[in-house]
Amino acid sequence: MVAFFIVFYYNKNGDYMKLKEIPSKILYLYFFVPIAIGCFINYSSNEDIWYMLKYGEIILNKGFIHTDILSMHSNLHLVIQQGFTNVIFYFIYSNFHTYGIFLFLELFVILYLYFFYKISYLLTNNKLYSVITSIVSTIFLEFFLHPRAQLFTYLFILITIYILESFYKNNQTKLIYFLPLVSLLQINLHGALWISLFIFILPFLIQLFIERNKNIIKLIVIIILMFLVGFLNPYTYELVFFPFLSYSSSLNSNISELLPTTIITYSGKIFYFLLATIILFYIYNKNKKLEIRHLLLLYGTIFMTLLNNRNFAFFILGSFYPIMSYTKKSYIKVRSGGSVYLNLVYVFLILVCLSFSIEMNSFRLVSSVKKSGDYLLKHYSDSDITLYSEFDFGSYLEYIGYHPYIDTRAEVFLKKANHKEDIFLEFSDVLNGTIDFDKFIDKYQFTHFITYKNSYIERYLRKSSSFKKVFLDKNIIIYESILYQQ
Repeated sequence: MVAFFIVFYYNKNGDYMKLKEIPSKILYLYFFVPIAIGCFINYSSNEDIWYMLKYGEIILNKGFIHTDILSMHSNLHLVIQQGFTNVIFYFIYSNFHTYGIFLFLELFVILYLYFFYKISYLLTNNKLYSVITSIVSTIFLEFFLHPRAQLFTYLFILITIYILESFYKNNQTKLIYFLPLVSLLQINLHGALWISLFIFILPFLIQLFIERNKNIIKLIVIIILMFLVGFLNPYTYELVFFPFLSYSSSLNSNISELLPTTIITYSGKIFYFLLATIILFYIYNKNKKLEIRHLLLLYGTIFMTLLNNRNFAFFILGSFYPIMSYTKKSYIKVRSGGSVYLNLVYVFLILVCLSFSIEMNSFRLVSSVKKSGDYLLKHYSDSDITLYSEFDFGSYLEYIGYHPYIDTRAEVFLKKANHKEDIFLEFSDVLNGTIDFDKFIDKYQFTHFITYKNSYIERYLRKSSSFKKVFLDKNIIIYESILYQQ
């Protein structure tokens, strides 16, 4: 029905006419496309949510802790870099369960649509172009739609871009005074990517400098204020400089989202296709000179994406929104209004999306290791066992009350961050089968192992007479030491 109205519209005399103008209410129906797509997003494979929920519970009960109490390791220095996000997710999940998490994600889809639209309309003053930009950008951003702190980061980057584009294009200097507030929210909701705000501000700063725009002084003052308010967080300077104090190059080769973007991967193919499309678009519209800030955003986000897969989202945020402002003038006009019955269509589509999502979401937020966790809960208490787990399994096991060897909080297990031992590097050796398994097991006195079938450590356990298989769920296996019950 919606596609039909984009090709034809029905006039007052009842005649079908080729599309020369679109009633705005019909055009805005297309906003339901990315919202509906959100109903199909599968975020069950993201295991970070479980340690986030556990963190949220701990923060509400004990405040912000500085020593890790989730894993089996003692006295590891800790900085919770997304503290208030954990509290928000814990509150939502505790009161509204999976449905609450899903509706929260859908809220962000709507917010992304809104700010993409506002930014594009600011540049183009064209509703059709702005709707196209916002829908396409949001759909691609939904590839990164997971219950993680990045939700807030993407939103705050969009807000920052909108404020800066308004500041540059319309000289709306009052809006930039909200940037320190954005900085304060970002550092407390996702401190690890707080620096990304400044990365996206830099192209605007450079263009103002090149043009010798007198407003550069105001922007520099705001940037200084943004930096200073960053220290207003539970961990002060440690969160401000978190990427430099916590991350290590050893993460890059062992975590998939931190690997360089190559064309052999699915996401890499999409990235290079989009990049080629954008380049061809600008070549086709070469009569319009590309603004310095937009060129720098394009180059900068390309470089970031090439460094690792996770930064693909930044490419979408920084490279998509300016495109339509460089295209030729549209001959399709958008007029105000439309049938009042379209309001009923809006309500109907909202109800359909909500009812469908309720039906779909009963199984959306389920850990891959849930059945194994249920087995552990039935047979063992945490105090009775010493548990080895794979990287992806640890967060859920911590959520249900166990203290495993490792979890998805990768930086916590780096010596640079925990000030004690490089456990992540040790785990990498286990993962790659380059460690002495006898010494490794003896070091921690493991009684139980939960691992993937045919992993290096599983092959060792299978051949060893000191361990026996007690549980199997598809490709996840639990082993128990034969000395455990003796």
